[in-house]
Amino acid sequence: MSLPNAQKRGSAVNSLRARRESVASLTIRQCLMSHAQETASRALERLGGPLSLENLDAFLIDSDCMKYRAMIVFDSTPLEPRQFALPVFQGGSSQRLCKLYVHPYFASAREYLPLIVAYMAAAINFGGSVPLSFCEMYGAALLQVPQEDFYDAIRDISRLVPSQLALAQ
Repeated sequence: MSLPNAQKRGSAVNSLRARRESVASLTIRQCLMSHAQETASRALERLGGPLSLENLDAFLIDSDCMKYRAMIVFDSTPLEPRQFALPVFQGGSSQRLCKLYVHPYFASAREYLPLIVAYMAAAINFGGSVPLSFCEMYGAALLQVPQEDFYDAIRDISRLVPSQLALAQ
């Protein structure tokens, strides 16, 4: 066999392999998105409507809403500058707990907590490596708002963290 034909065959095999991986990746993404939509729908049913300040505490401890019990801790110590929240897991598998560290600025601006929790719920329920667009989709579903509006709200929240507070550790 001549080298050019072997290269063509190798290129075709690599192209087919890349296409299969792309299809598999798309299928996995679609399955994850579908599962997230079902999880958000189940949470909405349990809560009797969109996530709000009134049902936030119930949402954080309900196993039909959250994979792990969660609690909000107003402390910026583990946060990076301009970061408004970070989920930190503690304990073993049966007693696992998530401490959701939220910038102290929001302790006196509680109206933003449902947005923050909705955004971070994707990372808590599905793992920290989920893409930001997934967090936006899941959060928007929990609040029953368009994803674009949810994105704008999260962007605005990130701008609320005062610079001097964000940098003070």
